[in-house]
Amino acid sequence: MTPDDLEVISGLYEAMSRRDLPALEEFSEANLDFEWQSAPDEPDPSVRRGRERNIAYSRELLETFERLETEVRDVRDLGRDAAIFVVHHRVTGAASGVEVERSEAHLWTKKDGRIASLREFATIDEALACAPPS
Repeated sequence: MTPDDLEVISGLYEAMSRRDLPALEEFSEANLDFEWQSAPDEPDPSVRRGRERNIAYSRELLETFERLETEVRDVRDLGRDAAIFVVHHRVTGAASGVEVERSEAHLWTKKDGRIASLREFATIDEALACAPPS
């Protein structure tokens, strides 16, 4: 991925952490076919495609969690069309007040010059196994 792509992705994590829905909506407008799939062990691991579903999911996360912070711990550029971001989430449930931490490996891919997808995995090995060939 290009340095600009990596910067855009880093900016999405920052936008989510600061609860900046307009920034997330702007990304969705620029990437109408974007696909986002949560980790297989999460309650809804379905693929969300398109602007409306991704914005709705972002809103759902912001409503579910009073605090939702993501720290990027490592970035592995896998070539022109993919990168893995190793992240650490810290969340506080809006209703329960329960605090939870979780690390994940996020596989980002490009298609036709645009950021096309985010797939979440529990480990970097799982993300690497699904990465496109470089």
